Amino acid sequence: MVMLQSMESDLFLRMKERELWFCRFKFEELRLEQIQDLENDLMKFFREDLHRRLLSTDFKKQVDGIEMLQRALPTIAKDLIEVIDVLLKWFVLRFCESSTSCLLKVLEFLPELFDTLRNENYTLNESEASIFLPCLVEKTGHNIEKLREKIRELMKQIIHSYSAAKTLPYILEGLRSRNNRARIECAD
Repeated sequence: MVMLQSMESDLFLRMKERELWFCRFKFEELRLEQIQDLENDLMKFFREDLHRRLLSTDFKKQVDGIEMLQRALPTIAKDLIEVIDVLLKWFVLRFCESSTSCLLKVLEFLPELFDTLRNENYTLNESEASIFLPCLVEKTGHNIEKLREKIRELMKQIIHSYSAAKTLPYILEGLRSRNNRARIECAD
């Protein structure tokens, strides 16, 4: 089952554009043009039925899209690595929204994805980490305990796909969060 479009390797160009996403170590609200760029990338790299689900405003369809990725993950791992930046941006977008059901599904998929990255001996680069980690650190202070636990476990797992030393500055930045729970989680 092919989930991704054939792609030319323009990872370098997407990495240069990552500054449009986040200032290093600071999670910010996404701007409309960032969301439009993400939508364009999803349409460019993911099969139509998948990107329609991922881009849907209906969280149930988004969950269906995640389930499609989950089922296909063992066979598309190498292809997903080529577009991991796009996928991480999409996860950040989901973290910014308020659908608990979709967020739970994301937090069910992410450990599988990071296990796959580790099995493929893939290490996130600084650009990829800077897309995802500021948001994840901020969300360690989520008001739902079940989500905080899942995020805490994911943070521990990410160290295998990045590194403890490189993850530490993101966690230290979390100590300056306005969210008291995030500060407590980062201190732990």
